[in-house]
Amino acid sequence: MKKIIFGLNLTDNKKNDLTDEQPLVTKRLTGWQQEELARTNDQVNEMQKRATLPNGWLIAKGAFGVLALIIVSGILGGFAKDLTFEQIYHNASYLVLALPELSVGWLILFVMEKKRKTTVEKSPELVQIKSQMEAVVSHSVDELSLPEDAVKIDFLSYRYLIKNGEIKPRSLLMATHLNLAMNTFVQDGRLFLANLEQVVEIPLKDFSSIERVNKNVMIPQWNKDVPWTKEPYKKYKFAVFKINTDL
Repeated sequence: MKKIIFGLNLTDNKKNDLTDEQPLVTKRLTGWQQEELARTNDQVNEMQKRATLPNGWLIAKGAFGVLALIIVSGILGGFAKDLTFEQIYHNASYLVLALPELSVGWLILFVMEKKRKTTVEKSPELVQIKSQMEAVVSHSVDELSLPEDAVKIDFLSYRYLIKNGEIKPRSLLMATHLNLAMNTFVQDGRLFLANLEQVVEIPLKDFSSIERVNKNVMIPQWNKDVPWTKEPYKKYKFAVFKINTDL
């Protein structure tokens, strides 16, 4: 059976929740530390949900914005063809009339989202949760013996099926992949990949080749301090959407 590191094989079990790297895990957090990490993560996720709009409103906001841009592009395209506004309105009056409503709808949802985010950011509860998270992360790093100079690298994970010997990725909502930030370092001829729960260990001699894959992916979150719209990431044209879901 083929295995993909950090991949989730659904071929034989659609409810499988064990990723393929499990045989390579050499160290895990103790039970109580895992529970503490999970509890703190739940608190952080709850605060993130409170800071964003519900999924339905987020989808509506995105749809309003996209449709408004399409209509504006159409109007500008008409002007480029030397059409007057009256002619454009005559050809597609329903679209022109919809533009103000779509724009106002997007603006209202944008303001609501900003207000929710500001309310959470100014909450004393957020300060307390951040402090708790820093302590839990510190304890996890110590327990897993992660070096301070470990480099954080994103590894792409995805759900898949194997059909006729071929790997068939399975999307979840709009996401084709998850970007997992791993503490990465090399010691004693071995590559170590660690999150805050486990350490994966791979002998360097087991690597036979590196293959570049030119393919677009959709990820549901951004975990860098620098936005994906700025360098050095801007040139890669990342597509990140905001959806409240436990992936």
